Amino acid sequence: MKDKSLCYNCPDRLLKLQEVHENDNESTHEADELMMHEVVYLNEDTVMPRKLETHTEGDNMWYLDNGASNHMSGNIEYFSLLDEKVTGKVRFGDDSRIDIKGKCSIVFINNEGKKKILANVYYIPELRSNIISLRQAIKSGCDVRMKDNYLTLFDRDGNLLVKAIRSRNRLYKVTMEVDKTNLKCLQLSTDGVSTTWHARHEHVGLETMRTMIIREIVTGIPNMTVDKETCASCLMGKQMR
Repeated sequence: MKDKSLCYNCPDRLLKLQEVHENDNESTHEADELMMHEVVYLNEDTVMPRKLETHTEGDNMWYLDNGASNHMSGNIEYFSLLDEKVTGKVRFGDDSRIDIKGKCSIVFINNEGKKKILANVYYIPELRSNIISLRQAIKSGCDVRMKDNYLTLFDRDGNLLVKAIRSRNRLYKVTMEVDKTNLKCLQLSTDGVSTTWHARHEHVGLETMRTMIIREIVTGIPNMTVDKETCASCLMGKQMR
């Protein structure tokens, strides 16, 4: 009688091999999902970045381009929650190739003080101009009209968003104010030393902290001045009670 473990055609052995292969495929599929990134390759044949005026610091100049397939900007100050998983390259009509480093929405403020969102804007650090894609605007429901030397852009409700005059180089550009009130990713806030130790000790009271320092009850706590600062977590907890 042959040893069952040496039988290559044994049904039990084949079943085990099949189970192993299936498990390997599932693991590989899960790993691919975890490592998935949005890779974008743009080919802007009719867009010539060198013909666009480079924006200076604090300049909110945007070009309305019918050749660009997507909105894009090289100013990191315009982005708040940048999705850095979006990567890729963009190739322009002058055969220049530059990298895409993320995607985000940008909030603008119109002349009436209302906020408007420009969604899916690619962040391209080497791009020295800001471009609004008219094709992408049309896909989102906007209405683009060109008459005489003017270009007008209306939203899906018929509200005027942009009115630009054609420049000497036959391009349409407009100044748009970016709402920077929510750009928290570029703001740095630091807490005091006493606030840090207050949080480390599970939001203990300030008087208790002073007693702990004076009597040296806790080992390792520095000899510091306990500042009277407002703790948002403590306020929220007391508000709930």
